[in-house]
Amino acid sequence: QDCSKFGVEINTSPVQKQKTKYSTYNSNDNVEGPTNKKKIPKKTYHRLGEMDMEFNEKIHTHLMSVWRESKSFFGIGGKEGMLILTDNHFIFLKRTERMKKWWGAASKRQIVTLLQNKNTMTDKLDGYEEKDLKIDLEEVKEKYISKITFDNILEIDEEEKTWGSVLQIKAIENGKEKNFEFSIVQDWVKYPIKDPTKYLSVNWKPCVEFIKSRQRVTK
Repeated sequence: QDCSKFGVEINTSPVQKQKTKYSTYNSNDNVEGPTNKKKIPKKTYHRLGEMDMEFNEKIHTHLMSVWRESKSFFGIGGKEGMLILTDNHFIFLKRTERMKKWWGAASKRQIVTLLQNKNTMTDKLDGYEEKDLKIDLEEVKEKYISKITFDNILEIDEEEKTWGSVLQIKAIENGKEKNFEFSIVQDWVKYPIKDPTKYLSVNWKPCVEFIKSRQRVTK
C-alpha cells in the first residue's frame, strides 16, 4: 500500500486485461470468420492504431518519485508521479499500469543512483521502456496524464534550494498557461496521507539543455 497514492491499478482478471492492453493473441485464441483473422477489441484497436501513428518516440530520461507542485493562481497541493522526457514531449504520469512491486524497488534503486551521480538525464531505463509508456498513454485516464510538447514550454530553469533541487517550467497545457515545479523525493511520511519529507539534491541542467536543444520555437 506504500504506492497507493500513485494509483497503480490492480487487474482483477489478468488474462483478459492483458489481451485488451497489449492487444496480443496467441494461436489458441478464438478466431472468428472464414478468413481466420484474429479479432482485436474495437476500442483497443482504434487507440493502439492512433498511438502508433501519433506517438512513437524514444525515452531519453525516466525519473520516479517526482513531486510536482502547481504554481499557478488556482493550483492546489502537489502530486507524485513519473517524469519522462521523450524526443519531443515533457510527460508527467500520476498513474502507471506497472506493478506496485516494481515501483517500490525501482524508485529505491533510483535514489541510490542519484545520490552517487546527480545527473537527471540517463539512458538507463529501469524496467520502464517505450512499450510501457505506450500502454500508460493508452490505458491511464487522461486526467492522470500531463503531456506537453517542448515547443509549448515557454520558460524552463533550475533552482537549488536549501532542501533540494527544483526544475521550474512555464508551459501551455490544454490551451492554458501553467507554472510547475518538480523535485525528486528521497523520503516520505505515509500517515495519515503520503507526503514528502526529504528531497534530493540533483542536477537538472542536463534536462534543461536537452529540452532547449529540441525546441523549434525559441525566444
